[in-house]
Amino acid sequence: MAVHNMLVGVDGSVPSVQALRWTVALARELSAHVHIAFAFQPVQSEKPPGVLERLVEEETHRLHTWCDAEVAGVDASFHAVPGDPRSVLPDMVQQLGIDLLVLSTLGATGAQPGLFRFGSVTEAVVRLAPTTMAVIAPVQRVDAHAQPLRRVLLCNDGSDHGQAAVQWLRSLERQRGGTAEVIPLYVDPKAIDPSSSVDDEILATGDDHDVDAIVMGTRGAGGFSSLRLGGVALGVVRRTTRPVVLVPPA
Repeated sequence: MAVHNMLVGVDGSVPSVQALRWTVALARELSAHVHIAFAFQPVQSEKPPGVLERLVEEETHRLHTWCDAEVAGVDASFHAVPGDPRSVLPDMVQQLGIDLLVLSTLGATGAQPGLFRFGSVTEAVVRLAPTTMAVIAPVQRVDAHAQPLRRVLLCNDGSDHGQAAVQWLRSLERQRGGTAEVIPLYVDPKAIDPSSSVDDEILATGDDHDVDAIVMGTRGAGGFSSLRLGGVALGVVRRTTRPVVLVPPA
């Protein structure tokens, strides 16, 4: 479960750059490689010979202008890839052997569905759960992601996917030398007040302890290729302002 290869999707927006900063800060601690991806849609599906190659070169240059200043001190690769990011990103996870995929919840178009707007591309990729994922909500503080995963809310309901989250965090802590303060949370759905919900309890506990990340498992549904996000995890990701790490079953 060690994290050696990280993939972060960017689109030039401030939220996606914040997701990149979170990724880079964690990669420095783990000595991990960061792959930075920008998926773009060519205006026409078919281009004369050489035109697509020139577009890739131009978009790669654009990617460097967005990100070069953010990746000092880490080993990084840049990928400008033509295609729909909903398929490009999962494909890259498989091709590059990605251990952690990072996406922002908000993209370049702000309130409208954008490249990495949760509810469009991010939600589509999250639902596939191609690997362990971190979903980063935009924040106002510039230094908010300087020390990721320092105070962590670890959610566990005793299920296999809850245990997968526990094992992932243990592995991460071994890799970086045990630097996190972990707040364990066991939520029994049967014990929840009828006026509340499991995700309400998770969000409230995160607020009470002012955690800088929530780590939780996702629920599988018939094999790796058809993993789906559980309702509780989806509710947390949709509503929180904190980074959420989603760990699929082993």
